[in-house]
Amino acid sequence: MFSVDFSKIHAQTATCYPTGCTTSPCSTNVDCECLSLASNAANGVCAAVVLSCTSVLPCNPDNVTCPIANTVCVTNTRCQRPVCYPLALADIQVCPSSTATTTSMRF
Repeated sequence: MFSVDFSKIHAQTATCYPTGCTTSPCSTNVDCECLSLASNAANGVCAAVVLSCTSVLPCNPDNVTCPIANTVCVTNTRCQRPVCYPLALADIQVCPSSTATTTSMRF
């Protein structure tokens, strides 16, 4: 089992607030959606949802950590379960903010 020390990962991640994404998109990229962090549903990552549910791994049983590096445990409504989503698909280059409020996140 792989456990990510989120304090040591620094990425230019497109962040979002899932409740706000019900009225407006999180990115100018139409392939991006706000995915709630499984550890804190009030926060999320704006990620390109181009992967099928069968191509992503489920989160570890704690529903917070992932078994592989460079992923984050999110609640993806399409998959009906918490899944490990690649951080590369939540990069601000992939999902530029629709509100120009991108931040650096430490996971």
